[in-house]
Amino acid sequence: MPQLFSALTGLGAGLLLAGLIGAQPAAGGVGYDGDPRFRIADSGYAGSRTIRPQMVWLDNDRLLFRSQGLRKDQIWGAEAPPNWEPPPWALYIWDLRSGRIDKHVTLGESGSIACSRGPFVRYGFLGENGGAIRRWGIIGAEQETVVSAEERKLQTQTVQPIPCDYYPPLGNGVPGAPDKSYEPLWPEHGLLGWAYVGEKKSQMAYLAPGANAPVILPIADPVRVSRYSEYAQAYVLTHAPSHRIHGQDSTQALWLFRPPQHVERVEIPAGPWQPLLTHDHAPTRRGWFFRSNASGRRSQWDLGGAGAPAK
Repeated sequence: MPQLFSALTGLGAGLLLAGLIGAQPAAGGVGYDGDPRFRIADSGYAGSRTIRPQMVWLDNDRLLFRSQGLRKDQIWGAEAPPNWEPPPWALYIWDLRSGRIDKHVTLGESGSIACSRGPFVRYGFLGENGGAIRRWGIIGAEQETVVSAEERKLQTQTVQPIPCDYYPPLGNGVPGAPDKSYEPLWPEHGLLGWAYVGEKKSQMAYLAPGANAPVILPIADPVRVSRYSEYAQAYVLTHAPSHRIHGQDSTQALWLFRPPQHVERVEIPAGPWQPLLTHDHAPTRRGWFFRSNASGRRSQWDLGGAGAPAK
């Protein structure tokens, strides 16, 4: 997978989708941070603000993103023309090498990307009579299933970003796990959970596929899987939501776990960026990318009051 990241940048009432490309030069764009190898490419499309990521890298050159197809000059906000109806949401594929953007599928009013891994994606949108259409597979060759409204009401499993499939909610057990503390990793990696050591002292434990007993890891803190970093070939582990970070005088620990036993502890130092969001950390070639959850900002999208002073 590419050594790159993407970002949504604000523009008036909407968003612009921008990709920071580290592996290949973009079509057009300007240099980033004085480094000509990094280019900022502007799609010109308004993006999507949701909890789940609505833009994902398919490979080194293609970005899949959710948008209504609105361009910069079509973002009106409260000043939209009379009787104007916003277009439906859709998924677009942006080829950064050629600069071409193609609509992949129309989602309607509320469809979205559920999860992805490289060219494998899972997304869904509303069907007829309150039902849902769910698609998954390699982009361009997805499978489809139709779920009725009645089936949706009875379904207890939800999509877990890792392994990008339907599983019981976290804490309710995973098929094949020793107990309910385990959560799934990618299928080739197995499960991550807790085990008692000695006098019932709990430690993180890793259960490989087909293994009869877990491997005890040197992590005693309650942690959750935040993401899998294709760049680092490791899982990023962060504190569980119950763990409290007490303001800017606190440090915050992260862990890189590379199955079966490699564990690396990373400490984010104290500073005005603390506390951090518990799920937005990613290793890069220049250090760690993270988002702040510090107070005193104008909105959840404004990190200006949580870190470096403006120049």
